[in-house]
Amino acid sequence: MTYADFAPFDHNTAPTYTVDDLMALPSFLQCLNFCNQQLLSIHRQMPREVRYVADLRRWVMTHGALALHFSHKINPDLPPLTATNLFREVEHTGIASPNTVTSYLKEIHARGYITWRDRRTVC
Repeated sequence: MTYADFAPFDHNTAPTYTVDDLMALPSFLQCLNFCNQQLLSIHRQMPREVRYVADLRRWVMTHGALALHFSHKINPDLPPLTATNLFREVEHTGIASPNTVTSYLKEIHARGYITWRDRRTVC
């Protein structure tokens, strides 16, 4: 199976869970504790990088940027990582404006995590 065999993710049909649903899952609390410990360990090892997933806004933008970048790498017909495309990717969440997305990309560029391919595209 290849990437092309998968349909694009539909945010409107994603499963949702209530607190009661999650609490009813076997080993949920044990899994949550394990994840917390792993995240704390990563934070101690890489505090600079953790900044980009430390709050919901950055977490969503980071994952949106990664999704755009790798989707385009796998299939060049898909949109590349640009400020406009990243905003379209995260717009449904309501957590970031176009200016926030642009500032985020400029910040991660200044830290050396991305490079500009041309005036509009990031690689």
